[in-house]
Amino acid sequence: MDKIRVGARGSKLSRIQAEKVIKILENNGFKTEFVPIRTKGDRDKDTPLFKIKEKGIFVKALEQALLEDKIDIAVHSAKDVPTEIPEELEIAMYLEREKPFDVIITKCNSMDEIPEKAKIGTSSVRRVAFLSLKRNDFEFVPLRGNVDTRIRKWKQGIVDAILLAGPAIKRLGIKEPCIILDIYEFPPSPGQGAICVEIRKSSSFYEILKNLSHKKTEIEVNTERMLLKKLGGGCAIPFGCYAELKDNKISLFAMYIKDKKVRKVHIVGESPEEVVKKAYEKLI
Repeated sequence: MDKIRVGARGSKLSRIQAEKVIKILENNGFKTEFVPIRTKGDRDKDTPLFKIKEKGIFVKALEQALLEDKIDIAVHSAKDVPTEIPEELEIAMYLEREKPFDVIITKCNSMDEIPEKAKIGTSSVRRVAFLSLKRNDFEFVPLRGNVDTRIRKWKQGIVDAILLAGPAIKRLGIKEPCIILDIYEFPPSPGQGAICVEIRKSSSFYEILKNLSHKKTEIEVNTERMLLKKLGGGCAIPFGCYAELKDNKISLFAMYIKDKKVRKVHIVGESPEEVVKKAYEKLI
C-alpha cells in the first residue's frame, strides 16, 4: 500500500496536530510520511494578521502542495481555513473537537485583577473587540509568532498578558496560569478547537477520510463556517460563533460587532441551514 503523505506546517503545534491524524490513519492500517510545508504565515511573523489582506496565509502553501501532488492530505487548524477553497479540494475529515474557549495567560486570578492600562498581546481583531467590551482601558499590542514565542514575550514583560486559544495550550501541554473565558461571552473563531484534513476530491484516499471524520464536529464546524461565509468575513472582522449539536438539534450562538453595535444571537433548530439563515438575518 502506498504511503499517505501528510502535509502540515512545521511548527510544534502543527506537528502535534498532524501526529493526531497520523495516529488515526496508522491505527486503520495505513503507512504515512510527514511532509513539513512552510506557509506565508510562517515566513511573515511580524505583520499583524488584520493588516494582511490575503486570506489563508497559513493554508495556501499546503493547498498548492496538494494541487501539485506533493502531498496527499493537508492538516490544518480549522479556524485558519478560508470559507472559499480551490474547487478541486475539500475538507474531508474532522477530528473530535476540543472545547474552543479562549484564555488570557496572566498571573492574575480574574480579569478585574489585571492592572489598569495593562498591555495585552494579540493580533486578533475579534479578541481585541470582545475584550474591549469588558475592559476598555487595556492597551493592545500586536503579537505574532508561535505559542512558545508569545509566552516568552509575556515572561520577558513585553506584555502584561496574552490572549490565546485554549485548545492550543492544551495540545502543547502548557501549564501557565490563565483565565478561561466563557464561550458565550467571548465566542471563538469559527472552527476553533478543531483539526481538519483537506484532500483532493480525486484522491483514492478521499472516501477513506470521509468515513473517518468525526461527524458531530463536522456538522458543528461546517455550521460556523457557513455563517462566516454568509457574513463575507475572515479573521479581519470582530465576529465569533459557536455551534453545538445535541439531541439531534443544532444550537448556534454568534456575536458580531458592526458600526460599534454589539449584536448577539442564539438560535436552536433542526438543521445547520435553518439556524444559519435565522442567525444571519438577526445579525445584519
